[in-house]
Amino acid sequence: MAAPINSNAVLDYLVTLIAGWDIMQSAPIKGTPQAYKTTVSSHVNLAGFDVNANGSVGVLSILSRFHLTFAYKVGDVQSTEAAETMIATLKDRFIKEWYTMRTDRMGGTVDSVSLIGNITDSPDYRIMAGQEVRLYTIALQCTQSECIMQSTR
Repeated sequence: MAAPINSNAVLDYLVTLIAGWDIMQSAPIKGTPQAYKTTVSSHVNLAGFDVNANGSVGVLSILSRFHLTFAYKVGDVQSTEAAETMIATLKDRFIKEWYTMRTDRMGGTVDSVSLIGNITDSPDYRIMAGQEVRLYTIALQCTQSECIMQSTR
């Protein structure tokens, strides 16, 4: 059964999934925050996509990428170790959750889902709104397909 093309359904699924974690200090958001209000937080974003339109059968298939980013506000030298420890915990938990959600197709929102972990091969520290933040992004690659009726003119 094909999952209809709906990027918001994937974003909402990820937000709801992460919001249920007791380890998070604030609810995840859709989009990139202007500032981080808590030490541990997360956000989800749209990323790139590829389209496969098979005109002969009228099926539009989109391979969309989504970014899930975990953030840890770093205040001093000791908190860099705490940041790495927390990021590792969040990454491991998400991978275990992904293993389960791939079999139920993220609640039926996708046809398939895979992870891309190599986009975070280098540690990412950024200054945002005067705060140093350790960011860790996991990319998800999701396929959604839909029958599109083509008009005959």
